[in-house]
Amino acid sequence: MEDGEIPNEEGQKNGIVEEGERTPEWDQERSVSKHKKAKIKKQKKRSRSKEKERDKKNKKKHKKESNRKEKKEDRRTTDQQYKSKQHQEEQKQEQSIRVEMQQQAAALIQEDEEENIQDLDIEDEEAVFLRRRQIREELFKNLEQNIQASPEKDNDEGFTFDQPQQQIDENKQSYFRMLDQQRNCNIQFDYLVNNQQEQQQETTEQVQKKIVLDMFDELDDELENDDLNMMVRHNANASYEADDDKYYRITIGEMIKDYKIINKCGKGVFGNVCKAIKDGQEYAIKFIRAEDIYIRSGERERQILKQLNEADPNNKKHILRLIESFEHRKHLCLVFESLDLNLRDALKVYTKGQGLDLSAIRSYAMQLFVALAHLRRHKIIHADIKPDNILISSDTKLLKLCDFGTAFTVDEVTVVEYLVSRYYRAPEIIIGYPYDTNIDVWATACTLFELFTGQFLFSGDNNNDMLKLHLQTMGKFSMKMLRRSALTSKYFDQHLNFKSREIDPITKQVILKPVLLGEKPTRTIGTLLKVKEQNLNAEDQKMLLQFKDLLQKCLQLDPKNRITPEEALYHPFINIAMANTQTKKV
Repeated sequence: MEDGEIPNEEGQKNGIVEEGERTPEWDQERSVSKHKKAKIKKQKKRSRSKEKERDKKNKKKHKKESNRKEKKEDRRTTDQQYKSKQHQEEQKQEQSIRVEMQQQAAALIQEDEEENIQDLDIEDEEAVFLRRRQIREELFKNLEQNIQASPEKDNDEGFTFDQPQQQIDENKQSYFRMLDQQRNCNIQFDYLVNNQQEQQQETTEQVQKKIVLDMFDELDDELENDDLNMMVRHNANASYEADDDKYYRITIGEMIKDYKIINKCGKGVFGNVCKAIKDGQEYAIKFIRAEDIYIRSGERERQILKQLNEADPNNKKHILRLIESFEHRKHLCLVFESLDLNLRDALKVYTKGQGLDLSAIRSYAMQLFVALAHLRRHKIIHADIKPDNILISSDTKLLKLCDFGTAFTVDEVTVVEYLVSRYYRAPEIIIGYPYDTNIDVWATACTLFELFTGQFLFSGDNNNDMLKLHLQTMGKFSMKMLRRSALTSKYFDQHLNFKSREIDPITKQVILKPVLLGEKPTRTIGTLLKVKEQNLNAEDQKMLLQFKDLLQKCLQLDPKNRITPEEALYHPFINIAMANTQTKKV
């Protein structure tokens, strides 16, 4: 028996222990508490290590992000400095070209004013027009050389496409800019020629018979076969050469592969057109200029038309039919079905530039969107829809889309800011945003507005003016759209404010002034259509509201929000015409 224990009568321990004596329960509790403390200590140590690792990672990540932001900011600053410097140089070059062009145009106008052409006969008049056309073509060549010597280049690293294939094609850029310059000069010189013709008609007492040189215009009924034979100046044995600009020299009465030429038609950038007869049927022959760049364009037009025509065996998609193609004296010749005249001439002939009525607009709109739906189904972009490239039949009921010289597939899309004639150019082309067949929908809406009102919807002198009109009419671009555009920095500043092209009142120089546009449109489709709202009955006013809604849906700045040709065919403005057409067929 140990010390401190008091035995009882039976000699057992009475359980009374002295103070401070260890017991099994006390040992067990102590061991448990030690284990818990060790476990807690271990957990605290582990959590501290995790916190240290987390803090270390966060510091490293923060440092990496700050370095990346600094590099990005430095790169953006250098890009902006480079772009501003380059833009100033481009402005100086453009201004010098513009001044030179204005001086040459002024010299031509002054020279024309000094000439006395009141007593000229028709042969002298043709000589004057030929000389003027040669001077004009020389001006075009000088412009092309200046543009090729100093092409516009933009450093767009700050605003790039998400898709890698969307890059600026410098060759196409300069090529389409040349076409744009030629279109502008054609408008100015045609205006001068028309004024001179009107003055001569007023002062001349004897009216002489002339062959009309409008595209697809019919031959005068009074011309007899004997007169045609007398007009033949072609010598089959003589050696042939194209003119100085590689156009084909069309001769009335000439036989070309069973086709007899009966009339000259128009002359465009890619070639000239005449009317011909074969087996009593009338056709239109387009002679492509004998230069590689135009021949390739003609080959492209032939391939696209062949694809579209083969996919439309019943001839119901309102695409001009290509009959055949062949080579004649180094010129590619495309033979088409013959229609009466284009819609621009139709406006002059039938409405004197005042515009068509809504029933005609509805019929033409339906046919145009049928053609666009056919193009979209085959992933083809026309890229030059305008009244000049839309032909109608002699009864004015049938419409067909023509001139596919600038057409291409959606797989060939590149950034070309001078694509499409300027007045019909969609905004995504100008700012370098990814585009597709929806640019044809925009051009069609501009065409329909012009057919109804007789006025251009957007008539800017350059791309900057065109964008300004787009913003004033349809509101502002989305931030996402501007940041994805390759040419945003050319038209918007770093805060995405539009850089308006203005004339400084003091220096009289062109400057770029940041302005806020698009917050509230200052000109709307509704206000522009009010000119034609007078003298309309209740039914026509309802139709006008439907037409306005169709135009607004076709002219959305974001092409993703723009109506498709298939959707347009079911729009209330058009579906009535479709229902009537189906009823007539039944």
